[in-house]
Amino acid sequence: MIGCCLFLRFSDSPVAGRRPAAADRNCSFVSSILRIFDVTVGSFSSTVKTVAALYNASKQPMFTSIRIIGSGRVGTALASRLAERGHQLDDDEAELVVLCVPDSAIGEVARSIAPGPWIAHTSGATPLAALAPHQKRFGLHPLQTIVRGRGPEQLDGAWAAVTADDEDGVIRGTWLARELKLIPFHIREEFRALYHAGAATASNYLVALHRAAVRMFELSGAPPEALLPLMQRVIDNGFELTGPIARGDWTTVEAHLAALRQYAPDLEPLYRGLADALGRSLKTPALHISDRVERP
Repeated sequence: MIGCCLFLRFSDSPVAGRRPAAADRNCSFVSSILRIFDVTVGSFSSTVKTVAALYNASKQPMFTSIRIIGSGRVGTALASRLAERGHQLDDDEAELVVLCVPDSAIGEVARSIAPGPWIAHTSGATPLAALAPHQKRFGLHPLQTIVRGRGPEQLDGAWAAVTADDEDGVIRGTWLARELKLIPFHIREEFRALYHAGAATASNYLVALHRAAVRMFELSGAPPEALLPLMQRVIDNGFELTGPIARGDWTTVEAHLAALRQYAPDLEPLYRGLADALGRSLKTPALHISDRVERP
């Protein structure tokens, strides 16, 4: 498989000033589409033409009426964005039905809809098979944490994973993502769970890390709100590693573990596991925490 990016000239930009740059967005879309076909060197030229055709096709109007089922966080955000973009939202005979319901309800709701329209779900973890018996189907997962009390602006700057059984589904899922002002990329169905695990790690487990750090700060008498600028700067700096593990300061790491063992022993395994994973990611065996810091 070719793991490269094609810098094709696509002129439109869903959101002005959005990062990454337009070339990076187009590169991401092209790279993800290449993975649909398991591109080899011999088929590269023809696949480039196919990718360009898919992307350009997704610019064409696909649906004149859309039905959103589900009025939770995602359903409300999608409906509001489509409405502000001038789309007709229909509760009856829509050409596209988007299920924004809990994962456990997707299959039941899908079966209750008569075959005919295109049908999609917004779940990151649920396979397309849950939309049976419908054959015209795709998945669109907004890669964003969406909360109540905020509007469709939560979608701005976010990416979206598109899954489908065929090219037609990819085109239509890509079209919907663009209409929602999301940046589309394709995920093959067999990698859905792995993709969603990565999304959960970056989002849900960030909450767990923040809560653990807040508890350490509270126990030490430090203000928890002081953590937010620190966490934000790590993101702004492109996740460049600093701190004791980056400089091989195992005396400080040992002091951290000793303090946790004394004041918050239940957090020691979390710290140790994260430090071990971080050390291994540095590709320097001598820095592995399991090799350098003995367990009590």
